[in-house]
Amino acid sequence: MKNIITTLIILSFVTVNLFSQKKPPEITIKISEKSGFLGMGKARFAKIALSSRNLDKDLSSDNVNAGPLYFFTLKDSGSWKIDEDFIAEELPKLTITQSGNTFSLEAAGAVLKDKENYILLLSCKKTLLLHQPMNFNFSLQKNVETVALQIPQEYWPGYKKFIQLKQEGEKAFDGKKYQEALTPFEQLLLDRTLAIFPEYEQMYLKRLAALQRMVDEQIQKFRETLSDKSANTKQKISLTEEFIKKFTAMCENAAKESFQNCKQRIVLRYFLRAPKV
Repeated sequence: MKNIITTLIILSFVTVNLFSQKKPPEITIKISEKSGFLGMGKARFAKIALSSRNLDKDLSSDNVNAGPLYFFTLKDSGSWKIDEDFIAEELPKLTITQSGNTFSLEAAGAVLKDKENYILLLSCKKTLLLHQPMNFNFSLQKNVETVALQIPQEYWPGYKKFIQLKQEGEKAFDGKKYQEALTPFEQLLLDRTLAIFPEYEQMYLKRLAALQRMVDEQIQKFRETLSDKSANTKQKISLTEEFIKKFTAMCENAAKESFQNCKQRIVLRYFLRAPKV
């Protein structure tokens, strides 16, 4: 019985690891219309996938973006094999195009054997933008084979930082810790390299919402104290001064570079809702 339980635990662990490793973005592209003796064979295809300098099995934003180059793997598909003749004669026909720019791919090492296939690591200049769509092109005899590839944002540069700051800010906001939420939101927004992420613009609204909630809390406290009959005039004057000081600090915070429109919106909200003193 113990052996059965142990076996099940091991199988579960292996299964979890297999499914936790995501398959890297990959395309299949035609590299020849015909093959074999006198060109009587079928068309040849190759598989191209995003990779890293060390051919890491578990790809991440960190290892994909490490170093001065981007890397892809080229794997033969079918009965043909990658060899030195292919590298010298056929590889120059493979390019990447993106937004009017053309990128060549260079062999970044020797041909490697992987089970039944051969793999060639290719390198590309980092002027290629991972967050934008790209096309892989292979020049055939009569036409150019083109296959599009979109890299998921989990492999884009800065992904780990973006997600960490986003989650920190949202966790604090959801816990009604609005002052605490401002720091990660502002760190994220002030790093313009993170503007490539689709949710970047939403962080402006998240930050604005945190500031507005802070103002709302101060206004509510202000209302409660002013309506407290047990508070004397001196206490109410002291509270008013404290409120003005905190409100001014919030407006100055909102007026930071890149957040100019926040100040006007918060001031307008204040005059529309503030209690009459």
